[in-house]
Amino acid sequence: MKRKLSLNVSSVAEVEKVIEILRKRAKRGEFRVKYRGRKVEIVYDSRMVDSEVEWRIKEAVRDFIGIYKPRGGLRRYPYWWVQEKAGRATIAAIIEAIRSEGHKVFNSKEEQAVYSDIGVEEMERLAMEFGEAYRIALKLVRTRYISTLLALCTLKTGIHPEDILEECLEQGILREVEGGYQLATSPQQMIEHIVRGAKSEGK
Repeated sequence: MKRKLSLNVSSVAEVEKVIEILRKRAKRGEFRVKYRGRKVEIVYDSRMVDSEVEWRIKEAVRDFIGIYKPRGGLRRYPYWWVQEKAGRATIAAIIEAIRSEGHKVFNSKEEQAVYSDIGVEEMERLAMEFGEAYRIALKLVRTRYISTLLALCTLKTGIHPEDILEECLEQGILREVEGGYQLATSPQQMIEHIVRGAKSEGK
């Protein structure tokens, strides 16, 4: 039996986003997309797809709405979408990065999604920049906690994680211990020190 899900869109770009998300969740042959005016229809045959595929198609629609059609001022960013852009950075670390930029954010483990008032373009930029800084930091210190702090400092200042690590070691903010590094002050003090230094140098 043919089934269809309908969505209202405001541009061709949004149609492309619908298709992009659908292709992340389901295979091309499992659905068809029709577009006319401001309406998109996702059509599939419930006799040809199993219940899991049908669930994935419905989740794709829910993901699109959550990201691009927010309600109540908060967008819903599914984990897979965030991690696709942030690489190895953990969801917890990304949430800290969003919070550090002054945005509302909370984690829904049940829904496997992050809710925030951060806009889509800013979220994409933040996730990619933080994710890259985190990847570099993880190679340097090999612990998630210190890597998160180094990446947060990079996000706020644009300074390379290796330079931040050297500065923190010189100032006694971090110290080397067997198997890695240890924070000798509070996380906030570390971040404030790096930000102050960057401002004084005009970075």
